[in-house]
Amino acid sequence: MNKDNLKATYNRIADEYARRIYGELDHKPFDQEMLQDFAEKVRGSGLVCDLGCGPGHVARYLHNLEINILGIDLSEGMIEQARKLNRTTPKYSRLRYRYP
Repeated sequence: MNKDNLKATYNRIADEYARRIYGELDHKPFDQEMLQDFAEKVRGSGLVCDLGCGPGHVARYLHNLEINILGIDLSEGMIEQARKLNRTTPKYSRLRYRYP
């Protein structure tokens, strides 16, 4: 699959993907533990990139652990979902999402 097809596919399914995936970390204690270990190692070392961030659930989790993070995704649809799902409080105004 080429880049344009991949981007178009994720743009098309972004809403449903976000609906199914966004809350997945709530039920994955091992993943949470791994992300907490990662956060302890990188906290204070600068900007961290969540490349292929999708709806931004991992970036938000790391942001809650006080990591300076930027979510990047090829799909504008995924970035729209990430921005929509993660703007609930002023705390998240510093949580950034972009597409190339």
